[in-house]
Amino acid sequence: MSDLAIDHVSVIYPKRGGAVTALEDVSIEVKNGQFVSIVGASGCGKSTLLNVVGGLVAPTSGQVLLDGEPIRGPGADRGMVFQSYTLYPWLTVRKNVEFGLSLRHVPRAERHRVADDLLAEVRLQGFEDVYPKALSGGMKQRVAIARVLANEPSVLLMDEPFGALDAQTRTVMQELLLDLWERLRTTVLFVTHDIDEAVFLSEVVYVLSNRPGRVRRRLEVELSRPRNFETMGTPEFTAYKRDILSLIHEESLREAGLAR
Repeated sequence: MSDLAIDHVSVIYPKRGGAVTALEDVSIEVKNGQFVSIVGASGCGKSTLLNVVGGLVAPTSGQVLLDGEPIRGPGADRGMVFQSYTLYPWLTVRKNVEFGLSLRHVPRAERHRVADDLLAEVRLQGFEDVYPKALSGGMKQRVAIARVLANEPSVLLMDEPFGALDAQTRTVMQELLLDLWERLRTTVLFVTHDIDEAVFLSEVVYVLSNRPGRVRRRLEVELSRPRNFETMGTPEFTAYKRDILSLIHEESLREAGLAR
């Protein structure tokens, strides 16, 4: 696990006749073992920012530091989970989880042990030899999370990982992820458009402005733990949600030219 620092990052995309500024002077800190979420309106640069941290997009200015060292490209120290499940359909559940370990030539017995331990963590015992086509969406995403964790990343980067799931499955996955994080304490940077999800999961939520994305506010979520489904019905949860909704609504009004 590691400290992550996004230090005055801007991203400008060139286009014919000009340029588009996706992010402007964004600074975010994720401490060792912390769960931090980023929210904001569609198009505000959330995914771009996560791709910068993942080393998939180079910042136009600024830098990202992992334990004080600048990130210059993709690396095994950062594991990424996307909205799409990205499983290999020709591999069983166990072999999907083992995939990164096999590339590193980890012995077969050790690969099996790691995969089976993680599948137990994500509550998929008994599905080790099943192929992805036989799994539900939530189960596929659990396999994807286990596959990333098998490589023991310092930071887990998650881009709308539950966005394709139905509401009930999404809630179950949120509870499972929170339980997993509370036991493993992997550093997590999580991007979502779902405000309930961000408040429920996170210790800190960053709200981005509309494009170009800037940090509009940093909120510490001081809801008691352990959290469960009933947490979402508390007055404290509702207050955090209202504050974030208000900020995003202000940004939407400003974008539409209706701000007072």
